[in-house]
Amino acid sequence: MSATVLAYHAVADAPPASDPHHLVLTTRHFAAQMDELARSRTVVPLEDVVRGRVKAHGRPVVAITFDDGYRGVLECAGPILARFGFPATLFVPTAHLGNRNTWDDLHDDAFKVLRADELAAVEALGVRVESHGHAHIPYDSSLPETVAEDLAQSVAVLEEVLGRRPRFLAYPYGPSSLAARQMVVAAGFEAAFSIDARHGGRFSFGRIPIQTSDSMRLFRFKTSGRYQFLRQNAMASVMSSATRPVRRFLHARRGAAAG
Repeated sequence: MSATVLAYHAVADAPPASDPHHLVLTTRHFAAQMDELARSRTVVPLEDVVRGRVKAHGRPVVAITFDDGYRGVLECAGPILARFGFPATLFVPTAHLGNRNTWDDLHDDAFKVLRADELAAVEALGVRVESHGHAHIPYDSSLPETVAEDLAQSVAVLEEVLGRRPRFLAYPYGPSSLAARQMVVAAGFEAAFSIDARHGGRFSFGRIPIQTSDSMRLFRFKTSGRYQFLRQNAMASVMSSATRPVRRFLHARRGAAAG
């Protein structure tokens, strides 16, 4: 059985006007979602998804992840996860530890990034810290050598702070490229995750974004496994439609050459 990997960002009680990208869930909203998972889903560590060790006994399986390393994961989400006994993964951009989200120029306190000395406290709550790159640059459009350097810096910081190498990566902004994925493999990562994209294998695991505007009905659908299945098929259909004229052209060309 396949699992749905959820992608959260911030959990805090921020005013809507300070959240233009709909990234911040209130503590109450997040707690209600975790309660729903406890009643109707099986929550597993991200490692189990990567290893294919997913056993649900009839219940849909989900893994929980957070991008960007915001303080709300420690102060708001972490205690709720610990109360339910849910494992989770936090992807941090190491150049921004102790700062805030400057890559999107977001100023509210909800977008403050954890300090390096707080990462151990996050892990004590059952939230494993992994890499979101270093400077939060777009890997899909950056030069391979730039990606390689960014990865090396992230690994070095996390090794120093956590005393271990990171194993997993979430691509900053979500997308990746073949060259970027090759750099991730060369850097020694075991798996990497995109967001709101078609699943593309071990170094392009798809994740489902959870947003402020999601109703509980939509949340149930997103975590049911059906949402992911339909998205995969829809994306495959779009890709097939987009390439059909090219395939026809090549087929006709081969036919003409054979004649």
